[in-house]
Amino acid sequence: MASSNDEILNEFKPFIDKGLVGVITDLQEERGCKVIYNKMATLDKVLSTKEFWRLQPSQKENEAIKCGCKTDEEIVEYCVKYSKVKKEEAIKTGKAVICNEIGMFSCKDSREDCSWDMVYEVVTPNGDFLYIREHCY
Repeated sequence: MASSNDEILNEFKPFIDKGLVGVITDLQEERGCKVIYNKMATLDKVLSTKEFWRLQPSQKENEAIKCGCKTDEEIVEYCVKYSKVKKEEAIKTGKAVICNEIGMFSCKDSREDCSWDMVYEVVTPNGDFLYIREHCY
Protein backbone atom coordinates (compact mmCIF):
# COMPACT_ATOMS: atom_id res chain seq x y z
CA MET A 1 0.00 0.00 0.00
CA ALA A 2 1.26 3.52 -0.83
CA SER A 3 2.56 5.48 2.13
CA SER A 4 3.69 8.89 0.88
CA ASN A 5 1.70 11.54 -0.99
CA ASP A 6 3.93 11.06 -4.04
CA GLU A 7 3.28 7.32 -4.06
CA ILE A 8 -0.44 7.86 -3.68
CA LEU A 9 -0.51 10.44 -6.50
CA ASN A 10 1.50 8.05 -8.66
CA GLU A 11 -1.11 5.31 -8.11
CA PHE A 12 -3.81 7.67 -9.41
CA LYS A 13 -1.78 8.95 -12.39
CA PRO A 14 -3.59 6.79 -15.01
CA PHE A 15 -6.93 8.26 -13.91
CA ILE A 16 -5.54 11.80 -13.79
CA ASP A 17 -4.08 11.42 -17.27
CA LYS A 18 -7.48 10.36 -18.60
CA GLY A 19 -9.17 13.49 -17.25
CA LEU A 20 -11.16 11.88 -14.47
CA VAL A 21 -10.81 14.87 -12.13
CA GLY A 22 -12.96 17.91 -11.30
CA VAL A 23 -14.17 20.71 -8.99
CA ILE A 24 -13.44 21.17 -5.28
CA THR A 25 -15.04 23.13 -2.47
CA ASP A 26 -13.32 26.02 -0.70
CA LEU A 27 -10.57 24.92 1.70
CA GLN A 28 -9.62 28.04 3.64
CA GLU A 29 -7.28 26.12 5.95
CA GLU A 30 -4.91 25.59 3.00
CA ARG A 31 -4.41 29.25 2.06
CA GLY A 32 -0.69 29.12 2.83
CA CYS A 33 0.13 25.96 0.88
CA LYS A 34 2.52 26.11 -2.07
CA VAL A 35 1.08 25.55 -5.54
CA ILE A 36 2.47 26.60 -8.91
CA TYR A 37 0.60 29.33 -10.79
CA ASN A 38 0.65 30.18 -14.50
CA LYS A 39 3.20 27.50 -15.41
CA MET A 40 2.51 24.08 -16.87
CA ALA A 41 3.24 21.32 -14.35
CA THR A 42 2.04 17.94 -13.15
CA LEU A 43 -1.29 17.85 -11.32
CA ASP A 44 0.36 17.33 -7.94
CA LYS A 45 2.16 20.68 -8.40
CA VAL A 46 -0.97 22.73 -9.19
CA LEU A 47 -3.28 21.18 -6.58
CA SER A 48 -2.76 20.81 -2.87
CA THR A 49 -3.04 17.33 -1.39
CA LYS A 50 -6.47 18.11 0.09
CA GLU A 51 -7.73 19.47 -3.23
CA PHE A 52 -6.47 16.39 -5.02
CA TRP A 53 -8.32 14.04 -2.69
CA ARG A 54 -11.61 15.95 -3.07
CA LEU A 55 -11.69 16.10 -6.87
CA GLN A 56 -15.04 15.95 -8.59
CA PRO A 57 -15.81 14.98 -12.22
CA SER A 58 -14.08 17.19 -14.79
CA GLN A 59 -15.80 19.10 -17.58
CA LYS A 60 -15.11 16.29 -20.09
CA GLU A 61 -16.31 13.59 -17.72
CA ASN A 62 -19.59 15.47 -17.19
CA GLU A 63 -19.87 15.99 -20.95
CA ALA A 64 -19.42 12.24 -21.52
CA ILE A 65 -22.26 11.49 -19.11
CA LYS A 66 -24.52 14.03 -20.87
CA CYS A 67 -23.69 12.32 -24.19
CA GLY A 68 -25.01 9.03 -22.85
CA CYS A 69 -21.92 7.31 -21.46
CA LYS A 70 -23.05 5.21 -18.52
CA THR A 71 -20.12 3.04 -17.43
CA ASP A 72 -16.70 4.15 -16.23
CA GLU A 73 -15.20 2.48 -19.30
CA GLU A 74 -17.43 4.50 -21.65
CA ILE A 75 -16.59 7.73 -19.85
CA VAL A 76 -12.85 7.01 -19.99
CA GLU A 77 -13.09 6.08 -23.67
CA TYR A 78 -14.91 9.36 -24.42
CA CYS A 79 -12.27 11.41 -22.56
CA VAL A 80 -9.37 9.55 -24.20
CA LYS A 81 -10.80 10.11 -27.71
CA TYR A 82 -11.19 13.83 -27.01
CA SER A 83 -7.65 14.01 -25.59
CA LYS A 84 -6.24 12.36 -28.72
CA VAL A 85 -7.93 14.97 -30.93
CA LYS A 86 -6.51 17.80 -28.80
CA LYS A 87 -3.06 16.19 -28.79
CA GLU A 88 -3.05 16.06 -32.60
CA GLU A 89 -4.15 19.71 -32.69
CA ALA A 90 -1.33 20.78 -30.36
CA ILE A 91 1.29 18.88 -32.35
CA LYS A 92 -0.02 20.21 -35.66
CA THR A 93 -0.24 23.87 -34.56
CA GLY A 94 2.88 23.86 -32.40
CA LYS A 95 0.91 25.52 -29.57
CA ALA A 96 -0.35 24.27 -26.22
CA VAL A 97 -4.08 23.47 -26.29
CA ILE A 98 -6.55 23.30 -23.40
CA CYS A 99 -7.85 19.76 -23.26
CA ASN A 100 -10.07 19.82 -20.18
CA GLU A 101 -11.28 22.08 -17.38
CA ILE A 102 -10.37 20.28 -14.19
CA GLY A 103 -12.29 22.69 -12.02
CA MET A 104 -12.41 25.81 -9.90
CA PHE A 105 -10.54 25.93 -6.61
CA SER A 106 -10.11 28.44 -3.82
CA CYS A 107 -7.16 30.78 -4.37
CA LYS A 108 -4.04 29.89 -2.38
CA ASP A 109 -2.11 33.10 -3.09
CA SER A 110 -2.79 35.58 -0.28
CA ARG A 111 -0.89 38.30 -2.21
CA GLU A 112 -3.52 38.35 -4.97
CA ASP A 113 -6.96 39.98 -4.92
CA CYS A 114 -8.53 36.74 -6.06
CA SER A 115 -10.93 34.25 -4.51
CA TRP A 116 -10.92 31.49 -7.15
CA ASP A 117 -8.48 29.75 -9.45
CA MET A 118 -9.20 27.65 -12.53
CA VAL A 119 -7.16 24.51 -13.25
CA TYR A 120 -6.90 23.30 -16.84
CA GLU A 121 -5.43 20.21 -18.42
CA VAL A 122 -3.31 21.26 -21.41
CA VAL A 123 -1.48 19.28 -24.06
CA THR A 124 1.88 20.67 -25.16
CA PRO A 125 3.17 20.79 -28.76
CA ASN A 126 5.31 17.73 -28.00
CA GLY A 127 2.26 15.78 -26.81
CA ASP A 128 2.72 15.94 -23.03
CA PHE A 129 -0.38 16.36 -20.87
CA LEU A 130 0.21 18.91 -18.10
CA TYR A 131 -1.88 21.21 -15.91
CA ILE A 132 -1.99 24.95 -15.32
CA ARG A 133 -3.55 26.93 -12.47
CA GLU A 134 -4.66 30.49 -13.19
CA HIS A 135 -6.28 33.20 -11.08
CA CYS A 136 -9.87 34.09 -12.04
CA TYR A 137 -9.90 37.57 -10.46
